[in-house]
Amino acid sequence: MLLAVPAVLYSCLTTDDEVTAPIIDPPATILVKKDSLITGKHYGITIGQAASDAYPGAQLLTDSLGVTYLNLVSNFITDFSTLEQQLPLYSYMTFDEKAGTSNGVQLWFENRKLKSIYLNGGKRLGQWPENISASEAVREGESSEMTAEKLKFLQGNSRYRPRFEHTMLGVKNLQEAFDPAMEQAPEWYFGYKVDEKDTRYVHVHFIEGKVSYILVNHMRTL
Repeated sequence: MLLAVPAVLYSCLTTDDEVTAPIIDPPATILVKKDSLITGKHYGITIGQAASDAYPGAQLLTDSLGVTYLNLVSNFITDFSTLEQQLPLYSYMTFDEKAGTSNGVQLWFENRKLKSIYLNGGKRLGQWPENISASEAVREGESSEMTAEKLKFLQGNSRYRPRFEHTMLGVKNLQEAFDPAMEQAPEWYFGYKVDEKDTRYVHVHFIEGKVSYILVNHMRTL
């Protein structure tokens, strides 16, 4: 969801000949209307469908609307035994302690390779953990299968296990096959642009693994 937060623009003189440029807010965005869809077929997904049946319809959105990813809510992992099969299907993984910390880790993947590693605090890393050998740490550029193998080992290590208390696969690549674990997610969502000013955000809600309803937020940039 895009939020518009009004703020005051500042311009301050730091020295006689140095001026800090004004901070410019992004354009304000408003909710024009909201649709609640409880019957029928929408965006290739039918109300009442099982998640496994809804997914092929979602994959067609790549051709029709240019949507290439699904965001998944609460797609948690507790069993790492199948991670080597799951991780290549995703573009984003995050893990942290249960309470949430600035040292939580975010992994981004592209073309089944680890593209970047960030801490929640914003620091980019070449590998995680930083203080162990390259052969044991997850490293930028390696395959998602290799990353999964290393994460499985690290999660089984008592030293690092607390860092995986809150682990989630959050962004699903629509070019990849369905992951049965997606059935546990209570919501899938995606966005697409209608034109220069208008964007739609589509939220597909599930109850017990079946599509319950779809909410569509119509947003406009002012």
